[in-house]
Amino acid sequence: MGNKPSIPKHTRYIESDENIVVLNVEFEIKQTGLGVISKQFIPANTIIRKLDLFGDELYDKINDLNYTGDANKYLSNVDSEDKTNVGIVKVGNEMEIFELPKVIYLETLRDIESGEELSRFYNEDFWFEKEFNNKYGQVIKSGDLPEVYTYVDSFRETIHSSNVLQIYGKKIDDKYYYVQLMGNTKINFYHKVNQFNELNIFANLIELEDYLDKKYGPESFRSVEHQQEVLKLVYLIDRTKSDYSKYEPEDYIQIDNSKYYSVSNLNSRPKKYFSSNKELVEAYKTATEEEKQMYSWEIKRETISLE
Repeated sequence: MGNKPSIPKHTRYIESDENIVVLNVEFEIKQTGLGVISKQFIPANTIIRKLDLFGDELYDKINDLNYTGDANKYLSNVDSEDKTNVGIVKVGNEMEIFELPKVIYLETLRDIESGEELSRFYNEDFWFEKEFNNKYGQVIKSGDLPEVYTYVDSFRETIHSSNVLQIYGKKIDDKYYYVQLMGNTKINFYHKVNQFNELNIFANLIELEDYLDKKYGPESFRSVEHQQEVLKLVYLIDRTKSDYSKYEPEDYIQIDNSKYYSVSNLNSRPKKYFSSNKELVEAYKTATEEEKQMYSWEIKRETISLE
C-alpha cells in the first residue's frame, strides 16, 4: 500500500453526511475586505454551513487571523497561538485527497462567542505568494522581470516531450539572469524568496553531477541507493544568455544537442494530425528539425456516436 497522504491542517474526512445537521447561524459579513462575525454563540464541533464548491460567499470572506503581515512568521504564529476557530469537513475518502470532494461543510473547532470573528487556516504558501505578487506583480504584468527570480516558462524539445525544463529569471541593472530548477518542488517555491536565493547555482548539469558525486559518492545522481534522497533536493542550473539579454517567446534554450522551446509557444503552433500513433512516429522520424518544431503533432480522435 502507498503512504497515507498528508491531510491539510484543520480538515477532517467523513464517509457519509447522512447524520449531518447544519445549525442555522446568523453572521455579519464585512462589506470591504475580509471578515465574518458571528451574531450568536456557537458550540465547538458544530456544522454551520454546507459550502458551495464553486465559490462560497461566506467562506471566501473568512479571514486568517494567524497572519500578521509576515509570511516568514506565519507557521510560528500558528504553532504558538492558533487563532483558527473553523475548519472544513469533507465527505469522501481521505486517500482521494487530490480529488475534488462532492460535499464540504464548515465546522467550528472550538466555542465561538457572539461578536467573535471567524478565522480559517490559509497555509503559509498562500501568504508567501500574496506577498510576492503584491511586491513584484506590477513588474511581471508589464512583461519585464523583477530583481528576484520569478517563474518564466517551461521549455521542452517538442510538444510531446516529457522532459520539461522549469525556467526562472530576474533582472538586475538591465541584465537578465536565468536558471533552470531541478529537483522535487512545487512551481510556486520561488515565492519563498529567502529560501530560493540560498540554492546553489551550477554552470551546467555536469558540474551538478560532480557536486552530487562528491557529496553522496560516485554515480549518486543515478544510483538507486541515493536516488530518492537526491531527488528530494532542489538545485539551479545557470541558463543565462552570454549577452545577458532577455528570452523572448520564440527563443530556444540550447542544451548539448537539444533545443528546448517555450511550452506556451509550442502549444500555439498549428497541428499536424495522424490517424494512429504508428503513423505519427514514422512521420516524425523523417521530419526535419524545422518541421518538428513548426507543428503540434497530434493523433486525430474520431467522435463515436452511441445512437
